[in-house]
Amino acid sequence: MTRLAVGVAIGVLVLTACGGDGNEASQSEETAWANDVCQGADQVSSSISGLTDSIKIDSGSGTSALQQAQTELTNRVNTVQKDIGDLGDTITDLPDNTNDAITQASDQLNDDAQQLSDSVSDLTGATQKAADATDAQAFTAAIAEATSSLSATKDALGSLTDNLSSYLSSADDALKQAFNDAPACQG
Repeated sequence: MTRLAVGVAIGVLVLTACGGDGNEASQSEETAWANDVCQGADQVSSSISGLTDSIKIDSGSGTSALQQAQTELTNRVNTVQKDIGDLGDTITDLPDNTNDAITQASDQLNDDAQQLSDSVSDLTGATQKAADATDAQAFTAAIAEATSSLSATKDALGSLTDNLSSYLSSADDALKQAFNDAPACQG
């Protein structure tokens, strides 16, 4: 009787491990792609928001406050650039034999990601000026320029997220279903 109970328990564990929660097996390749795109857009949004988080200065570090701020700002911009690059790769990594509407959505999102990347390049230039500043006045002037570039970056991100949202109510059933079935595209 104990062997039977252990055998049944092992069988249930094997089936659970192989089957997961059932969502992965029933998820189409297009839905998986849409989910990855939405996750990537969320990551970009988060890293862009992180640009404006306060910078903690460690007065006992032996490094000046200006140098600490410059380093942190550079690291944050590098994270945004990486996340945008990853999003661009995800957008263009379409499953084989996708329908035309999904291919067109990918093209539009790729254009949006390119605009976002261009705006981040401008932001990078401004933050590089801040990173290269030799005094607080130059740093403050560069931060003002970076703030303007950040506004353009947020606008470009808004365009991308607006397009993602529009796919939830697309006239094309395959496109609509891919984004509606993707958990990361909800809310």
